Formats: sequence, structure tokens, C-alpha cells
Amino acid sequence: MDARVQLNASADLSNNGPTAEEIKAMKSTTLFIGVPDDLAGANRYVLDGGRLIIFSIEGEDVKPLEEFRWSVPARVEWWRWQHDELLRKHLFERLPTFVGAMIGRVPNSERHKTAADKFTAIFRSVCELSNFDTRSFQFLSKDNLFTKNSFKNYRWVDDGIPMEQVQDALKGKEAFIVAAGPSLTDALPHIKRARESENPPVLLCAGRSYKLLALHGIMPDWVVEVEMFEWDHKIWTFAPPPDPDAILAFPLCVCPEVVTDWPSRKCVLIDLNMQALMGFKCGFSGGNSILHWLMNTASFLGCDPITMIGADLSYPKGSKDTHAEGTFHPWPKSVQVSEHSPQDEMWLPGNDGELVKSSPAYQNFATLCSIIASKTGKKFRNASLHGLKIEGAPVFDLASWGATESSDTPLSPPHAINQVVS
Repeated sequence: MDARVQLNASADLSNNGPTAEEIKAMKSTTLFIGVPDDLAGANRYVLDGGRLIIFSIEGEDVKPLEEFRWSVPARVEWWRWQHDELLRKHLFERLPTFVGAMIGRVPNSERHKTAADKFTAIFRSVCELSNFDTRSFQFLSKDNLFTKNSFKNYRWVDDGIPMEQVQDALKGKEAFIVAAGPSLTDALPHIKRARESENPPVLLCAGRSYKLLALHGIMPDWVVEVEMFEWDHKIWTFAPPPDPDAILAFPLCVCPEVVTDWPSRKCVLIDLNMQALMGFKCGFSGGNSILHWLMNTASFLGCDPITMIGADLSYPKGSKDTHAEGTFHPWPKSVQVSEHSPQDEMWLPGNDGELVKSSPAYQNFATLCSIIASKTGKKFRNASLHGLKIEGAPVFDLASWGATESSDTPLSPPHAINQVVS
């Protein structure tokens, strides 16, 4: 089904109402902006087989609508347009029933013309979302996992914490962002010590690292997860429950079961493409690695400085596996084999001044990390002592944390990090 809607004309339901030819041209459905100034004419439109959906705007006198007796009530709907996001959701959910509809408005009213223009722009954005792949039947196909997941997760745009509410909510607070590289194992005691201090850093972690941290009594404030595939929800299997204030942050395309199985708060991370498409107030570029999403999320929250932990982007000397023990989950066998297999070998400069076994993919990841560090203007540091060198993120010995921290950076007391996000 092609979800595009005709938006190149409007019908003024006034005076004598639309003619039979106009009704046929409109395919019998009109989305009317404002309370019709001639309800009798609108009623004739309905009697002639038309379907009328009225969107009253804020401040309008709706009493005439409440009192008017329609000849065919089943063909008339009335919706109060008060919030743009609720309007988008309503249009998105009803889009198939609007195919071929036209947009009308109260004539000779600049106010209603402005509202109709705004409505048209919102409607176009909803239609564009429904045409990622030109035809809407491709939307729900199993091959289009990105769009399918986005549909299922869209409810959290309304039901979760609005992204704009958390922008700079933790401004100036130090943050640890925890990936799942092999060096995470040795970093656990230092993370725990920092989190139990009087001035703990904000803790963000990758979804696959959550269980390992929680089993060591380290409860993160934010968990960021971006994996799309169904098997990813296994990251919560047998994991201790999060703190009630802990927030799961994720793009719309993430595995829906990852979100529904998370018992605490949720926040959708809007990328720049989705922001432009749907008109969201804010967004950021995600990246092609969970480390990039962690960096961008911490920066968006306003955290500074930001220490990267388990961000090896390599297989440092002494590593027992591709990732830290405890960050592998009961995934399908094929995924397990892939996760335990090193990538194509490439030796690159490490943080300790020696060459470290890495890969072309990790080299590209490091390049984007450097760009993020430079673009955000935040102070990034890398606690992977023997991992791949990342320009713009100098090496930092986590064992020295607390001894070299500046006293002029205000930090939150324990268990109060997320209280700024109500």
C-alpha cells in the first residue's frame, strides 16, 4: 500500500459545500482544520457520502460541534489538536485510513491557514516516515529489521523520558563510560571504589557490560544499548535488577525485547536523521559502535570529563578473549562463535607506546572516537593502558582516580546522580 496522501489542495466546507465532482476528487475523506463555519454545508458533504475528520485548534469555540446533530454521525470524527507530538502519534496510527484524503480549513481565516500549513507539514513528516522504503508493505517485512523495531519502540518516545529533558542535565559532572573490552576485568575494583566514594562519577555502561557490573555490586546510572537483533535481549538473563532510577537509553531501532524486559526508566536516543524526519527538538549522531553511542550520550548529558573504560579497540597483550569475561551472554551459537573470534589482524600504535594487535574495523572506530572527542569539546580520557591509541583521548590510569581529581568540579552525592531527571 502506498501511504502517500494528496496534500496539494484544500476543500473549504462552507456555503453550499463540495460538489459531487469535488467529493469524488477528494475520495470522500477530508481532514478539516478548525470548526467548520458552516456546519450545515459540512453536513451535506457527509450526506453525500463524504467522511469528515475535524481537528479543532486551541482556543476555538467548540460548543457548536458539541451541539450539532450530524445526519450520519459514523462519518464524522472530532479530534482536539493540543499537542503536536500527540497529533503525530494519532496520524501515524491512523495513516492507512487517510489514504487519498484532502486537507481542508475554515476559509478567509489567517489563523486557520497557519494551522493548516502546520498540519500539512506534520502530515508530510508522518507520510515520509511511512515511506522509508517507498512502499509501506516493506515496513513490516522481516527483512527490514530497522523499521520494524522502530515501529515497535516508538511508544517510548511518549512513554519514556523526553530526550530534550536530559540534555545537559548532568552538566559539568564527571562520567565513566564502560564498554566491554578485555581491560574491563582489571578496571572493576577501581570503578567500584570510585562509585563508593563521596563524589562518585556518573556511570554509563554498554548493555552487554551491565550484568558484569551488577554482579560486582556496581550499579550504573545509565545503560546504553543499540543492538537490533532479537537475541540481544539475553543480556538481561540472570542479571540483578537495576536501581529504580537507572535509565536505559537506546535508539528506536534497538531490539524491542531489550526495552520491554528492562524494568526501570527508559529514554529514546534520537539520531540526527530521525530528528530531521520527525521534527524532534534535539538529537545527535550515534555512531557505528556502542562506544560511540556511549561517548555521544555522556556528552549530550553535559558530563565532563569523560573516562572511557574497557575501550581497548584491540586485543591487548595478556587478553584471554575478545571481550571481558562476563560480557558474553546466552546468545545463539553462531553469535557466540562470532563474538569469540578476533577480527582481521592489524598492528597499530597502543597507549603504552608499543604496537598492539587490533583490526581495520577498530582503527576506523578509533578515528570516529577522535572526531567525537574533538567535536564535542569535552575532555575524554582512555583508561585502557595497553589498548589502541585514540587521538584526543589521552591515556589515564584508573588506579590514580581520586588522587588527581580537581576540587573545582562539583559532583553529585551517591545515589543522587539521576534525581535531576524527574
